[in-house]
Amino acid sequence: MFNEIEYLSPIRQFLMSYPALTPFETLEIDYMAFSDITPGLPPGLGAIQIAGSNSVQFQQDILSNQVLSIQDNYLFLLRRRTGENTLRRDAGDFLRNYVRWINYENAIRNSSKRNPLLPVFSNFDNFEETITANGEMQMGITDDGADEFQIQLQLAYKLFYESEDY
Repeated sequence: MFNEIEYLSPIRQFLMSYPALTPFETLEIDYMAFSDITPGLPPGLGAIQIAGSNSVQFQQDILSNQVLSIQDNYLFLLRRRTGENTLRRDAGDFLRNYVRWINYENAIRNSSKRNPLLPVFSNFDNFEETITANGEMQMGITDDGADEFQIQLQLAYKLFYESEDY
């Protein structure tokens, strides 16, 4: 059975390894924890949620083994209290740099500099697994002056099933 928290935990750990995060910033898995934010909470609260999963390609070899290529989509929501234009610009820079860091970590996935927290979901050919970030945008400003941002994440990987597995 699918367990959302167990599934998203490795992604959460990877995103929390971003060096520019401060110790008080947290990342929740439960979207409701993000949407129920009340004024007075510290800045830096974020959430990750599943936005969809697509079976991109299905292949079968001559032994009837099957390879399923999957692309999972996530929304990464982040709240940072700013309040002034210069701080808002800093928050936008933070967001762009975060996206660049995620994509850089993906680019060096197969090198000796690999981040050990980079999630691995494939049970087959991990070198083709990718995590990418794009579509960063400011969602709005809350009544208490916090900026809310969104980043779209895509994780592509393969699952291998031997013919006797099904």
